[in-house]
Amino acid sequence: MLKTLMSVLAAGVLAPMAHADIVIFQDDFESPGIKNEWGPTAIESASAYTRFMGRYSYGGVSLYLPMPEDDTVGPGDGGQPGGGDGGDGGDTGGPNNRRLYVEFDLFVIDSWDSTGRFGPDTMNVAADNVNIFTETFSNHNEPQSYARVPDEGGVNLGLGGTWADSIYRNIRLEFDVSPDTDILRIVWSDLGLQGMDDESWGIDNVEVGVTPSPASLAIGALGLAGFARRRR
Repeated sequence: MLKTLMSVLAAGVLAPMAHADIVIFQDDFESPGIKNEWGPTAIESASAYTRFMGRYSYGGVSLYLPMPEDDTVGPGDGGQPGGGDGGDGGDTGGPNNRRLYVEFDLFVIDSWDSTGRFGPDTMNVAADNVNIFTETFSNHNEPQSYARVPDEGGVNLGLGGTWADSIYRNIRLEFDVSPDTDILRIVWSDLGLQGMDDESWGIDNVEVGVTPSPASLAIGALGLAGFARRRR
């Protein structure tokens, strides 16, 4: 009977815990003032639509986050200033790496052309000096590499320009980080844009977190199993 109870408890906990991300940073930019975790190129814009990080063209912004010691540590504070250039490609695969994610809304503002005559217009995200997102976008119904259709778009949303805009919400990117990384740097940057008056971008509702490892999930199940034994 106890063995059955332990199995039921473990299964009941592991299922929800499998999606129990541990958030270490959030910013919706609704409060004026730039948080310390953003690098020195950070710009906040207020439009009739919302407040967001941007606008950028021919540039980028960096986010610096102290890494938790393990998958069970909660949000950290502080940060490290730095530049806003893009990261270099590479391979971070390894059995001891930590699995993290970054989630954000992307504002594609004005006349992005994807790979058309005036392109390619590309958005890039790098984490720990590794590119984790490189996609082209268009606001002119031209083919783009990013497969999703915008959650909002096709009209001018008042984000700063005069052309049609697009918003892609809840873009989630998962990536591995070396256990030797003390400060995680995430960089958003553009490639191929023609300047602020023609093509720009911004980000909003940024969240970074740790995806619990199988080991941490097993520890949680063992803890409940121990509780069941004590309650016998």
